[in-house]
Amino acid sequence: VLLCYFYEPSVFESNHYGERHGRFVWESLQDMNDQLAPHDARIEVTYREIILALEKLGDHFDINTMYSHEETGVNITFERDKQVAQFCEQQDINWQESSTNAVFRGLMHRDDWRDRWKECANRSLVHPDLSALNTVALPDELESLFSIDVIPEPYKTPNLNFQQGGETNAWSCLQDFIFERGRHYNDLISKPAGSRYGCSRLSPFLAWGNLSLQQ
Repeated sequence: VLLCYFYEPSVFESNHYGERHGRFVWESLQDMNDQLAPHDARIEVTYREIILALEKLGDHFDINTMYSHEETGVNITFERDKQVAQFCEQQDINWQESSTNAVFRGLMHRDDWRDRWKECANRSLVHPDLSALNTVALPDELESLFSIDVIPEPYKTPNLNFQQGGETNAWSCLQDFIFERGRHYNDLISKPAGSRYGCSRLSPFLAWGNLSLQQ
């Protein structure tokens, strides 16, 4: 397996995203790599459109299956998904997507939505055995594709005025809400200034996959 994250310029340079999103993702990836390091594995990161990156990878690997989450984004990412699906079909790549946080794409009505949501929320957690990872090494020809230098510098520059990404920070935020900030939830939820101290502040961690609905 080759673990990858693709910063797509068409997405991150659009009006829907900004430096704060890129930075949060970078921090999340670094946290994941800290967890993968003891297993001699890491996530390779690049700043390139996914189809161009897949074509480059296809020059060196026989890509059998591609796994990803099912993104709930904007029209840019929806159109991208359709292009990727077409590319995978042409290249005979089995693309398997996992639904995210009880969002069911493509439904034409809301019938049974509550039951679907409950079924998803109550699924058992899966704890992957990271020691079983069998990763492939990047050939020298791909080092430049996944060089840290291609990542925009603002993404890699910490800014403590924003929430920091990563599963470690997500659990810390959740615990703090349950045992401390949650006590003031009812009083502060409707106050613009006070809500930051009484609400969960979990939305970025859920949106970017640091925590799941089941967790």
